Amino acid sequence: MGTPGVSFTFIHAADLHLDSPFRGLDRADGAVRDRLRESTFAALRRLTALAKREKADFVVLAGDLYDASDRSLKAQLRLQRELEELTREGIGIFVVHGNHDPESGRQAKLALPEGVHVFGSDEVECFPAFRRDGRLAAHVYGISYPTPSVSDNLALRFRKREGAPFHLALLHGNVDGQPGHDNYAPCKLSELTAAGFDYWALGHVHDRRTVHEYPHVVYPGNLQGRSIRETGRKEPMSSACRMRDESK
Repeated sequence: MGTPGVSFTFIHAADLHLDSPFRGLDRADGAVRDRLRESTFAALRRLTALAKREKADFVVLAGDLYDASDRSLKAQLRLQRELEELTREGIGIFVVHGNHDPESGRQAKLALPEGVHVFGSDEVECFPAFRRDGRLAAHVYGISYPTPSVSDNLALRFRKREGAPFHLALLHGNVDGQPGHDNYAPCKLSELTAAGFDYWALGHVHDRRTVHEYPHVVYPGNLQGRSIRETGRKEPMSSACRMRDESK
């Protein structure tokens, strides 16, 4: 958008479904079974590697990090390790929880690394996202699911706050009734495009879809296919942006 401006890079991922059980593998070869059950964690490692390789300033995770509301200790510890590695690199992390990993689920009391921001479920919150050099890159907005089933239109609660060059909304939900997925946090594309945000970082739909070009409305898809229906490209979205600095 021209100079002067602020440039930054962020990674958008969703639906990690860590520690998916891959049921129905009892008859599979032991090595194949073990590799599949480790595959969601391998995908998480690839996410970390991508963020470091791209020198991302921050990462946004749009829900369903875990496969079950009662999150396995193994999954929590493995995610904790990756978050620690990312934050040591100066990469900020922004997380909402979705229908598979709502706030009501049980979890161990692990202290999150400094630089990890988890959105609550009471209201839409806004956190600043910074470049590695400390300059403001964006405002990141989000809200988590309190319980597994959310029928409210959460998108209507988002309000942009001025003072940042870029505005990113983090939402786990179904836009325009995407087929094959439960209609949680249903909303209309027209509501998202009219809200004034630059990028809607979505989760819930497991295949990669750019629903709208600008403002960007994007499902990155999941990081690891979990059934024969979930094939095709599986990797996070990496976005490099240059925006006019409106914070001055």
